[in-house]
Amino acid sequence: MSLLNKQDFKNRSSQKHGLNSRLKSIVNLNESSKSFSYLNKYDIFLSHSFLDAEDVDTLRQDLQDAGFSVYVDWIDDNHLTRENVTSYTATVIRNRMKQCKSLIYAFSVNSVLSKWAQWELGYFDGIDGKVSIAPIFETSQSGEEYKGAEFLGLYPYVTKTLSSFYVHEASDIWVSYSGWLNNSMPVKR
Repeated sequence: MSLLNKQDFKNRSSQKHGLNSRLKSIVNLNESSKSFSYLNKYDIFLSHSFLDAEDVDTLRQDLQDAGFSVYVDWIDDNHLTRENVTSYTATVIRNRMKQCKSLIYAFSVNSVLSKWAQWELGYFDGIDGKVSIAPIFETSQSGEEYKGAEFLGLYPYVTKTLSSFYVHEASDIWVSYSGWLNNSMPVKR
């Protein structure tokens, strides 16, 4: 298992998705918002900074490939605009969070600057509590353990193997993400 890093995302993104053209088309499509239903339920609300859009799209694809349904605001509700944030935007985001079983906060140098991502994390923790942190580093980290920064250290963190995701309390205390969604607790290994 390893922590997430931008170089791995870039490698997978260019191999799998042709991401630059894909990202542009996703942002411009209205199909997602037209097909969105309030009946949809998601496994994961992926909270992030839009400055990390390419990495978030790759993470979303990896999570979907692992069998999880993932909500990302600019993909699933691309009618919301970042230039004109209103109470309607907040209401839509709150409602989407209520439709999700868990929240992954994609932690990066950019997410620290995002007021929305921090608001989403706090709101979701208040309504559900099933929050984890996906630290996205610039390069691979030695030790492969995430200690958390300030309040982020309160939450477990996510790692990935080739095809699975895990939730950790420490490097040797973990459970599969799907097990965690079903209320299994991380165990010392």
